[in-house]
Formats: sequence, structure tokens, C-alpha cells
Amino acid sequence: MYYNFSKDALKKILELEVSEKMDIDYKFADSSESFVFGENCQIGIDCYCDNCKESKVFLIRQADMTNIMSDFGAILKDSYSKAAKKGKDYNQTFKSYFNKYLGNFELTLTCGKCNSRLFFFYVVHDGVLEKINTFPSLMQGLKEKYRRYTKLNNDRFNYYLELITGAYLYYNSNSGIGSYCYLRRCIENYVNDYILDNYSEEEAKQFIKLSFPEKIKKIKAFIENEVLEFLKPLYNILSKGIHELDEETCKKSFELLKETIEYILDDKLAKIEKEKKRLMLKKQLEEKSNELK
Repeated sequence: MYYNFSKDALKKILELEVSEKMDIDYKFADSSESFVFGENCQIGIDCYCDNCKESKVFLIRQADMTNIMSDFGAILKDSYSKAAKKGKDYNQTFKSYFNKYLGNFELTLTCGKCNSRLFFFYVVHDGVLEKINTFPSLMQGLKEKYRRYTKLNNDRFNYYLELITGAYLYYNSNSGIGSYCYLRRCIENYVNDYILDNYSEEEAKQFIKLSFPEKIKKIKAFIENEVLEFLKPLYNILSKGIHELDEETCKKSFELLKETIEYILDDKLAKIEKEKKRLMLKKQLEEKSNELK
């Protein structure tokens, strides 16, 4: 079945966050860009799968698109056709027809591995499309994914809660600058923890007051270079975002910055697990040695 619905438009719709809006114009329904939904359709997104417990590609299948998008697609096609007959002021004419449409629809996406479903809900009004909800909530998947960082929590800082809060601001509140604040707190406290754990109380009090680049110098003996080289540029980008950049610019870099922080925190987790195993093996060897005396 043919839809006068552009492939590029559908990709943009899938990328919308909850409460984010986008204008709809005639290019959404441009027949020169329309395509057929079939078995080889690869329109989808990368998303955390709560069933697989990892990031997977969720795709829109032909049957789901046919059943759910038919009404919205028909309105697009009808508005496009009427505008084409006018032959002038194309986009303005399209909007005069389409802006009268008021309705809602959902997109169903399916995990390519386990077939679990993800539902995106939208409303259309005054020529604007707005994403209103996701089910199940993407935050639930992130909570499970980031639960491992509770092992890094201490009396000074809650890595799990701070990272989840930053993700919530980005995914649910469409906030780039706000999310940067929590990501930067994670990095600041990551560095502070190394200072507090490896220096005397008196030294730590002095080092904590230093600038971030100076702090990095104080902990370089305790972390690998491949992690150390991330800290300064990561902190600089986050600080510039908080103090100088606009929301849209910040949002474009959020995933990169979040993934870099995950890499840094995972490195620390690996060290903790390695030390835990070392102590366990040491204890077991000592016990076995005492048994054989």
C-alpha cells in the first residue's frame, strides 16, 4: 500500500522527545519522496529494550503502520492533493487544509530480537505534531540499565540518582541545559571522590578547592590515561553548555556526553569488581592454606 508520506518526515517524528513539537508542511506528504511500507522497511530507532536488557533496534512493521497511520496518512494525502490542484502558494494552501485536522495517533515499534513492543503517542492540532507519551516509559529501561551505578554511591554522592535525573530532563522534559547540570555533577564528584579517597583529610580539603584542570593533575596517578583524556574536554563541553549554549545545541551532544560518562563510570565499576574478586580469592587461598598445615 502506498502512502504519500515522506521517509524523512517519519524519521523526524520518531526522534521527537515527549512534549517536543514539530510543524507539518507539504514536504511531509511530497509524492516524490513517498515510499512503500513492506518487509524491507528499515525505519526505526535504537532504544533500550527492557526484555533484552540492552539497546536494540526497534522497527516499524508494515501491519502496524497500515493499521495505525491510515487516518493520519489519508489527511496528509488529501491536503497534499488539494494543494497541488491550486498550483500556487503550495505550502500555504497545504496548511490551510491540514491545519483544520485535529486528532491523535500512535506508532508501534517492535524489537528486532525479542519482538517486544514500544508505543509512541502523538496529537496533531493547528498544523503541529506533538509527542505526548511513550509506553512503556523509556525511563524504566534506563533505571534498570543504570542501576549498576548504585555500587558507586557513597555518603558524598549518588551517581545513580544524578545520572537518572539528567536523563529524565533530556528524554521527558526535552531539556538540554538542565541535563548538562547533572552530567557535570557526575564528573565533578567522580574527580572529587578520587581526591578524598587517596589523600589525607588535610590535603583533600586543599585539593577540592582547586580548578578542575588542577584537580585532574592530582588524580592522574590513580586512573588510566584512556579515562584521564576524557575528563577535561568533557567538563569543558558541559560547562560551556550550561553557561553559554542554547537548548538545541546542548541536546545535540547529550547522547555523546552521556555515553562518555558511562564509559568513565564503568571503568571505575570494573576496578571495584576486580578488587572485590582479588580480596575474595586472597581469603579463600589463606583458608585453604591453613587447612593444609
